[in-house]
Order: sequence, then C-alpha cells, then structure tokens
Amino acid sequence: MPAAIRVAPSSTLGSAILLNGTCLAPLAAEQQVGIRDLTEIQNPLDVPIIVDEISVVLGYGSFGTPAAAALGGDVSIRMTLGGDQLTSIYVPLWLLGPIKNLNPLSAGVGAANFSSKTPCDLNSGIFSLRLSSELILYPHEYIQPVFNHYGNLTTVSTPQAPSIQFRCRALEPSAKRNTLPWITHWQGSLQALGANYLEQTKEGDLANPFDTPLYVDRMMGVIGTKSTNAYGLYGVTSASGLGNGPDLGFAPPTNSSPPVLQGCTLRMVDGSGRPIIRDFTPFAHVFQTQQFGWNMKATLDPSSFWIAYLQENYSAYSNGGYAQAMMSLIGKRKVKA
Repeated sequence: MPAAIRVAPSSTLGSAILLNGTCLAPLAAEQQVGIRDLTEIQNPLDVPIIVDEISVVLGYGSFGTPAAAALGGDVSIRMTLGGDQLTSIYVPLWLLGPIKNLNPLSAGVGAANFSSKTPCDLNSGIFSLRLSSELILYPHEYIQPVFNHYGNLTTVSTPQAPSIQFRCRALEPSAKRNTLPWITHWQGSLQALGANYLEQTKEGDLANPFDTPLYVDRMMGVIGTKSTNAYGLYGVTSASGLGNGPDLGFAPPTNSSPPVLQGCTLRMVDGSGRPIIRDFTPFAHVFQTQQFGWNMKATLDPSSFWIAYLQENYSAYSNGGYAQAMMSLIGKRKVKA
C-alpha cells in the first residue's frame, strides 16, 4: 500500500481530488467483478476527504452491443465502507441517478456534422450519484464497489471493464464522519407485454433497516422494456416500438405501441397505512421522465417501510416484448463520529 501524500493541511483544505478505479476484468453476463487495485480509490491524503459524487462509466457501445445506457437495469452495484453497507445488496445503475449518455447522435446532432471525427465515445453510459450526505473518508479509507451483471435481460457482444470515479474535496484534519448514505431498492418481475398485472413491494424493499431515522432525499423509478428481437435493449422511445434506453414516456400513444409509462400506475402507503401517494397515479407523473426521480425531504422511522402497489396495464401492446418496473430510495442516516 503506497504511503499517504504528506502535505500541510492548510494547503489541501478545499482542494479537489478525483479517485478513479477500473475493474479487474470485463463484466460479462452472470458475473461479478471488483476493482483491480483498491489503492486507486483510497484516500491518498493525510487528512479526511468528503465524497460529493460517485459516477460509473460502463464503456460499452463503441466496442459492442447494446448501447451502454441500455444496461443500467441489468448491471448493478454494491458498495461498502469498512463494515458498513451503503447499498441494499446490488442496486441497478439506473436507480442511482440520471443517465448521462455521451452519444452526440442520440442528442439530435447529425452524423454528417462530425463525419468520422466523433468528439466523444459513442453511447458511453455514465451513471451518476450525487450525495447530499457528508460522506467522509479518513486517510487510507476507500469505498469498495462490486459490479454484477444479471445477464437475463441484456446480451453484450463485447464486454468491457467498468470504471468508477469518486469526486472529492479535502477537509480539515479534525473533520468527523457523522452520516452515511443508504440506497435500497425494489425490482419487479419481468412481465410479458400484452397483458395486465398487479405487483407490490415487500416490507424489506423500500425500508429503513437501521435503529436510527433514514432521511430520504429522493426516490428513483424506471420501467425497463425488452424487445423480443433485439439484444435486450431497454426502452420505448418512439411510436415504432421498443428501442434503446429506459422508457422515457415521450412516444405518442398509438394502438400498437403506447409508451409503457402511460400504462403503469401506482399508489403508496407507509407501514401504518398512511397514504404517500393516495390514488393510483401514472408512473411518469410520480417519477419525472428526464431524471426518473422524485426529490423529497422525507423521514423514514427506524425499522419502518413503505409499500407501493402497481397496476401494470400492458394489454395495449400487441408486438411482444417485456417490461420491468423498479424503484429506489436514496437517503442518509446518522452515525457516531
């Protein structure tokens, strides 16, 4: 393990630090993989640092099929800090935060404007988690990520090794860790389109398992779709049918291909039956489609939970395929310094 960089605390206070780690091997279907060298992502200073943002780059697309952004429902991450879990087992990357897709063509820029000189890697899916909790790493500490590819929804022709970035700032030597993030999630069944379904979360899914309150910053929600004749690409992005990316809900409804988000409604209550979403509401109205999120400042009491009930009306689809709803809670809890 390399020695910490010895610098005067006054010269590092507030300075920016980027930690970048690359996985041991390409992430193929039905595999798990960790970081090649954990010293790449440990705090290299002799003072605490605070993590402002965590991002994951899959790097698929230019090297294979499907596009990287389409893998966010099938590729998941587990994160731990020492003996503390930061996530509930493996959380799909879609449920961390907004997808940042660097493909200029998907942004509506014509290919002729770039010719063969594309200014960025095509479809390099970047998934970002911005932290509201003060996640502090002491000298030599690191957050350990492990990636998992379920393999039942997407097929990758040329797997690549994911990478993870921690965007941090240096703090004063006396800084103490008072909170830790917590991300918990629910992933529904893969439902065949052309029929209607009822689903609900379980008590342990959207839950606070700790003996201290969980302060919920936001809730994420995505419906992934899988066509019957593609590489397991997710999404309904046009009236022509199933395509890339998670379902954005932008497609105009037609008799043959209405957006899945318009066919799914949900209501939600807490463990005592008090309403959080009183009436069945379209999924896209709860989770705004650009960010897939509902920003909130809610408190989940110790050992309590929320229950969501979903009505999935997919009978309007006649072209085949599958849909899968998923949601997450992203928050923080207090810990002893």
